[in-house]
Formats: sequence, structure tokens, C-alpha cells
Amino acid sequence: MLKDRVVERTCNLVHREVKLELACDENETTGFQTPSMIKACDSCHLCGVKNGTEYHWERCLFYGKAL
Repeated sequence: MLKDRVVERTCNLVHREVKLELACDENETTGFQTPSMIKACDSCHLCGVKNGTEYHWERCLFYGKAL
């Protein structure tokens, strides 16, 4: 089952608090969760992650980090 959550973190690229929408897959039987993946950010157009209609999450400061 896909589990969504929102976290707020300070982003040094845009110099303010940003809201990140994260998702992870959770096994209902064991309770195991996969690492969270970024679905959206309220400021990704300011730091270069969003380029037109494409998203380049590898440019994100939080990409690949546990949140």
C-alpha cells in the first residue's frame, strides 16, 4: 500500500522552508516500508529541479537522503 506524508525542511538552495511530499510503499503484513521517494516540492521551480514540465529530482538537495 502506498503511504504519503508531507515534511518541512530548510532548503539551502532556495534559502527557506520547503514542503516535500513523500511516498513509500508499506507492506501491511510485515509493516516494512521502502525508503521514501520525493513526489513533489512547493519550491522545485526555484532551484532548477523543475524544468518546464520535466522534473530532475537528482538535482534536489534532499534526493537520496532519508527524511
